[in-house]
Amino acid sequence: MEAALRLKNVKKMYLDGKFAALNGVSLDVEREEFLIIMGRSGSGKSTLLHIMGCLDTPTDGEVYIGKVKASSLSRDELADFRRKKIGFVFQTFNLIPNLDSLRNVALPLLFEGIEKGEREKKAAKLLESVGLGTKLHNYPNELSGGERQRVAIARALANNPEIIVADEPTGNLDSASAKHVLEIISDLHLKEKKTVVVVTHEQYVADMGERIIYMKDGRISQDGKLRGK
Repeated sequence: MEAALRLKNVKKMYLDGKFAALNGVSLDVEREEFLIIMGRSGSGKSTLLHIMGCLDTPTDGEVYIGKVKASSLSRDELADFRRKKIGFVFQTFNLIPNLDSLRNVALPLLFEGIEKGEREKKAAKLLESVGLGTKLHNYPNELSGGERQRVAIARALANNPEIIVADEPTGNLDSASAKHVLEIISDLHLKEKKTVVVVTHEQYVADMGERIIYMKDGRISQDGKLRGK
């Protein structure tokens, strides 16, 4: 089976080549897999996720999304490709404060040229699917942290991406909100058959995955299936 994501000897250098955030990472993520990435602060896990999610490009090495060599795309091509193929969920939500929930979720559809009525109809359906059908016209500052993260997940799903990548998606949430968000992410994997990659430092989040890799000093130090998965 063709991998959903493939990295070949990926390096990411900073400080004019003096610091390697990633130092020769090779990794395949299969379609419909639920991968967890863990590691201490500074291990390279978020840098790895950003490159896997096409938010950043490697200094060296190759990145493939399906058959497409993403590491060879121009910045504009990469942005267009990412919008169609990958949904990103951030720890800090990254919602636009002066847009309500409906318009935050509908925003990615604007760039696809979808007319306003259809955008809002689809956005409303997505918000209903994450339990926010009564919060369509609330602004981010009127929502709890858990609600904001669910808006962010709905936005990530707007273009029906094949891959969902999430950077500490429960990091700013209380335990009840975190549980709700994790249930949504799990359903995306189990019911919607999405490929999911999550960076976390929480073991209870990691336990939801099928496979876990540990990062250390910019390299993969461990890689294996979770017990019973």
